[in-house]
Amino acid sequence: MGIVKQQDIEKAFFKAFSFGGLMHLCFDWLQHKYDLGFYCSKEQEEKPKQSMTEKWQHYYDVTMPEEIYKLADAFDDSVIQYTESSLLDEISTNIDRLNGKEQERYIYSLLKPFKEYSDNLNPIEVIKQLRGEVDGIMGIKDTQKDLKMWENMPQDEQLYNVNGEPCGTVQEEVEACKHFIEEYKYRIERAEYKADKYREIANSITDIKEKTVEHCFDNLLQVVYMYATRLDALLLEKGINLMWYQKESGIYILTRRDITLLQEYCGSYKLARKYIDEALPQTEPQQITKIGVKNNSLSKLTKAEVKYYGKAVKSGMAEKTEDGYKWKYNNGSKASLAYFLNKIFNPDGTGQIPFKKLDVLWDVSRLDSALDKAINAKNPQQWRTDIDKLFTE
Repeated sequence: MGIVKQQDIEKAFFKAFSFGGLMHLCFDWLQHKYDLGFYCSKEQEEKPKQSMTEKWQHYYDVTMPEEIYKLADAFDDSVIQYTESSLLDEISTNIDRLNGKEQERYIYSLLKPFKEYSDNLNPIEVIKQLRGEVDGIMGIKDTQKDLKMWENMPQDEQLYNVNGEPCGTVQEEVEACKHFIEEYKYRIERAEYKADKYREIANSITDIKEKTVEHCFDNLLQVVYMYATRLDALLLEKGINLMWYQKESGIYILTRRDITLLQEYCGSYKLARKYIDEALPQTEPQQITKIGVKNNSLSKLTKAEVKYYGKAVKSGMAEKTEDGYKWKYNNGSKASLAYFLNKIFNPDGTGQIPFKKLDVLWDVSRLDSALDKAINAKNPQQWRTDIDKLFTE
């Protein structure tokens, strides 16, 4: 049986995330507004930016947002949002019709449209390449080997090219290797910074009715997460491990399994765990290990945390999950969560906030940055009053 071609529902859905589609345009616009483009080095990043021509400025200020709004209005996310999902039905039928390598390639095709999303939001593969952990791609490890080789040679030795012409010294090669290593390290930091910044942009949205590119982007992120979790559940029920396919393809739409959501899709917590344990091909249990870390954090809560986390759950601002907590208030904004945690750990301005522990416990990143913005906002957000009430009642 031949490979199943993408049908109409898949084509329409994936188009929004493929190159040139809605998400691509959002990334392009956000890179321009928030300076999230590519730089090879810190020096390049710090160079004065050239001002845009009037034509290009109008394109980013007017033309591109209008195109994004138009595509966003036309994008049908109902195929994944509801219990009865026509997209998942189509995918399930296609998987059942295939086996062996054909089925494997089809599953890869379900990840392929999200390459840009993966590189920007979950840059696991990008960082592996820069570290030199991917065969055939030069990175830090390879350059460090070259550096060691050159350092073991006489530093003033003259080098020659294939034509017998002088082309520098060993010392120059040493300096070049050191330079490239620093560039690789910078690009890793840059990739991590960009991923955090994109999430920060999405988490900063307070008015869900406001029509902005940031709002369109946030909606897309929620759709991708829904798609990733539901696809994972679908594949798990068929004994297929999405995490393995992500690792093999280098495209990551799901970095950690949300067992709370999976148990809803799979039927129960025990069934979800059973499917995860039995799914093939097997991978290293990094997603399970991470859950374990969060459970360890749960066993080390302070008395104040137990008290106020309980109040937040009771009020509906948060919910307790199997492996930590989930913040729901203010559309789950990171800023409001950071403010809430600051009230617990730093009520008088002298306390120490364990940000790393809290990032893991609440499954977020860079709470420290979110808190700084929340505290220093020129116009204090009205949601502070609701949070303050938890500490006065």
